[in-house]
Amino acid sequence: MRTMDREVLENSFVEQHYTQAQNINPHKKQKDDPKYEEKIKLIEECQKIVGTDDSKKKALNIAIIGLPGGGKSSFLNTIFASFSTKCWEDIVQFGSFGTLDRQFTTRFKSFTKDVYYKPKDAYLMPTFLDMTGFEDEDSANTSELLELVFAGRIRENEELKSAVSFGILKCIRKLVCHRPVDRIIVVCTSNPDVNLPKSFCKAVWDAKKNTGVTMKYY
Repeated sequence: MRTMDREVLENSFVEQHYTQAQNINPHKKQKDDPKYEEKIKLIEECQKIVGTDDSKKKALNIAIIGLPGGGKSSFLNTIFASFSTKCWEDIVQFGSFGTLDRQFTTRFKSFTKDVYYKPKDAYLMPTFLDMTGFEDEDSANTSELLELVFAGRIRENEELKSAVSFGILKCIRKLVCHRPVDRIIVVCTSNPDVNLPKSFCKAVWDAKKNTGVTMKYY
């Protein structure tokens, strides 16, 4: 088994078993949670920050990126649960690898507020962008693909691996404008035996500079 394959599989196991290891047992009724009131206050703070339709602002597009098996799905499900007043729900398919070299998330997918934020109101809750994991490399293909993602050149439900194009197809790609990225969150595995993806982070930083996206590391 290749080193990359083994690390990805181990990371996926860490992601899938994190909840059990931390003894996290979601309450059947959210109001039974002793932190429920605190959660509601945090949601209200977020509502104040994002504003409403009347504020003439726009909802942010936030890209969630990282390596395969690094915890992107768990991170997204945690965010969605934080914005919900209902019980925990796995909106994003949990776990990055069903079998080795096969990711559950292989296409570009948008999660608008209608998916995870149940109240029907005018608050501009962000849209989260999910996509396949990248390998830890600072290659020309990785950089170009990241720039396409950040610039909004990837179509909904498109496979990223087929998105990099050349010649006339590259010119046509520039006509695509679908959810240009406003913020980036790079998610890394919680596995202490795995190093931070320095090469990938450099590729993200370079692509960010070329597209002017504001980036946050988590």
